[in-house]
Amino acid sequence: MISLYCFSQNKIIDSLENVINNYKTEDTTYVDLRTKFVARKMFLTPTDSTWMDYNLKTLDVSKKLNYDKGMALAYNSIGIIEHYFNSDPLTALDHYQDAYAIIEKNPKLKKYAVGVLTNIGLINYEQQEYDKALKTFKTLLDYPQYRTNTFFNIGNIYGHQQKLDSSIYYYKEAIIEAKKDNSVLHIANIKSNLGLVQTNAGYLQDGLTNTNESLNLVEEHKLEVMKVSAYVNAAEVYLANNAIDKAEHYATNALQLNEALNNMATKNTALATLANVYERKGNYEKALKAFKEHVVLKDSVINADRKLEISRKEIQYEADKDRAIAQVEI
Repeated sequence: MISLYCFSQNKIIDSLENVINNYKTEDTTYVDLRTKFVARKMFLTPTDSTWMDYNLKTLDVSKKLNYDKGMALAYNSIGIIEHYFNSDPLTALDHYQDAYAIIEKNPKLKKYAVGVLTNIGLINYEQQEYDKALKTFKTLLDYPQYRTNTFFNIGNIYGHQQKLDSSIYYYKEAIIEAKKDNSVLHIANIKSNLGLVQTNAGYLQDGLTNTNESLNLVEEHKLEVMKVSAYVNAAEVYLANNAIDKAEHYATNALQLNEALNNMATKNTALATLANVYERKGNYEKALKAFKEHVVLKDSVINADRKLEISRKEIQYEADKDRAIAQVEI
């Protein structure tokens, strides 16, 4: 069933691309086709450097048409590129807020608020503003059709807060929701994180089982966008199970694959795992080198200046929104 689902998805993507290439009028239908194509394919090819220009064109056409839905979704997609592909959360936050500002003014676009708010919540999560992120994601539980992502994100937060049993609970709930849609990508991603949290909680066999199942899905369905994160998690799980060679294999491969993505957080985690691997193997020179790189990079991933800048942007956004509302009321 999973293989048939993926085959069906590929057919839909190919069909959309053909329709777009042969569509001659830049109208709202054209914009909708482009946003559907982006939603289905962009995360499958994150190293494709043409995605930014593609979304900028969609935004430009939407602006010319004064098409709110097109503008909001284009801003959100541009934010995703900056956030995940370019590791630039501050620039991403600007685009997410642009998208949300449009959505707030148009009640018909309410359903799109979930995706944008999720992305804003993820920036808070990545910057370790866990209470703020958790509040946002628990609000999103009111949207049952998006519970897979919401449960997954809540599981992530509890994991980082070391509330491991709560994290495991929400991951398992996320898998139940993902299986309803046969969402292979989601299932692989959730199982990868679940395996790591179970391992950290001391459930080594359960953690190893979910990790292996995740890796099998990644390889079987060629989920390239998942490889780096799955490999990083697998390295930690194998290390905890004293499978040192496997831990080194996955951590090393994660670093190599990450070169194209330039994701600092992922590189930071892989380096930390490699430092432990080399220490276990008695290669203290390599362990020290990897650890030093990890420490330097960790300071770049999270620092006080970036947290302060994000808070300032959020405050400014709320002030601008309130001012705009006041002007309308006048």
